[in-house]
Amino acid sequence: MISVNTITNVFDNSGAKLAQCIKVFKKNKKNDARVGDIIVVSVKKALVKKKVTKGQVVFGLIIRTKRIINRLDGTSVKFNENGIVIVNSLGEPISTRIFGPVVYELRKKKMMKVLSISSSII
Repeated sequence: MISVNTITNVFDNSGAKLAQCIKVFKKNKKNDARVGDIIVVSVKKALVKKKVTKGQVVFGLIIRTKRIINRLDGTSVKFNENGIVIVNSLGEPISTRIFGPVVYELRKKKMMKVLSISSSII
């Protein structure tokens, strides 16, 4: 689960490396975001001369969380770190590559473009 002020890693080639969550769009009791939710982030660390620069405020799609994801078939998935992908306002990724695995639950959220450019789906 990702809440406000959580530092997350960015797993794409947009130029951002670390980002801090500013706002969670999903309205629930705990104000936390899970896999497939879109959040507003501020870029804290970035590479030079890329699409995203340090201090820029952008949208991020959560692709990995430390929280256990339980599936209907009885399996569960857990990652070692929180991870996002930088997206535009329509939910399409800015980058052309996504590094590492992406969870299958993004298919339910209609994020097909993210699934198609990712290296592996778990």
